[in-house]
Amino acid sequence: MKINADIKNQAGFTIIEVLVGAVVFMIGFSLLVFLLNQLITRQSIRDITTATHIASEAMERAMVFHDTLSVDTTLVVSGISFRLDKKARIDSGLASVRLQVYRLHEPKELCRMYGEFDTR
Repeated sequence: MKINADIKNQAGFTIIEVLVGAVVFMIGFSLLVFLLNQLITRQSIRDITTATHIASEAMERAMVFHDTLSVDTTLVVSGISFRLDKKARIDSGLASVRLQVYRLHEPKELCRMYGEFDTR
């Protein structure tokens, strides 16, 4: 009889309590994943927008000033470092310019832009 009394007095969680705890944990974890995804997406969009702005300004500068030098430049915009890779080629008076923008120390290309203009 004493064994039977010990079994009734054991403390622990019921299956319902464990399931409720698991559901609460999964809801909280899902919210955390959603917020992290939003933060990463927002940062990526900001980087691509900034890279496009950098490339369009560099292309406009190349066309206005007939700048056909191939250069690799590092720019800092809003505390973030970007690398602008400019390749230019002249063929029969027609200049072809290719611009690529990357985050500094990252291989993923954020923006690529092509342009042609007459150098005469």
